[in-house]
Amino acid sequence: MFNLAINLLFLLFSLGNKSLANQCPPEKNAITDLLHKINSTTNTVRIEKVTGDVRIVRADQNSTRATPKMMLTKKDEIITGDKSSVEIIVGEKNRIRLKPNSRILIQELMYRIKGPRTIRLYLTEGSAHFEIMEPWIHKKDEFQVKTITSVIGIRGTVFTVETSPKGTYVECFSGKVFVRRPNQKKPLKILNGGDHIFVKM
Repeated sequence: MFNLAINLLFLLFSLGNKSLANQCPPEKNAITDLLHKINSTTNTVRIEKVTGDVRIVRADQNSTRATPKMMLTKKDEIITGDKSSVEIIVGEKNRIRLKPNSRILIQELMYRIKGPRTIRLYLTEGSAHFEIMEPWIHKKDEFQVKTITSVIGIRGTVFTVETSPKGTYVECFSGKVFVRRPNQKKPLKILNGGDHIFVKM
């Protein structure tokens, strides 16, 4: 992202002024291409709605109160208090609702409008409801939710994950969810709409 911005500034500088730019269609096309690349690679995760006490702990361990429209990024941890919840929008059509007394960490975040996307979340405590409405069909796409006992892989679905000292409960409402243990590659179970599984410690 930084290199793309530097290249864009260099091209703008090389054009000089507007009249020169009008004489150089190739450079204008190059600028358009760079702008498209910048706009198509985003880390778009934002808070939509906050109820009660919700905190964001940044990578530098600074804590701040969550507010609507706040942008989130890699290594942010979202924490809800008692009788509190938060709704998070990922990209354009994906929604996460973190329920009371829960914690979720954004381990990896690369959202592209077109092309491969990687989102890895770690639910360390409590429960969250996911509505992943965009199809994740690129072979390198990865939307993953981890707990201490499970790894949940997603390809466009609606489901809930709840973790506790006893294990992890996953319920799929629509679409398909792959559930495996963290140290295994083979799924324990592939959940379709209406299926659920409890993975013990």
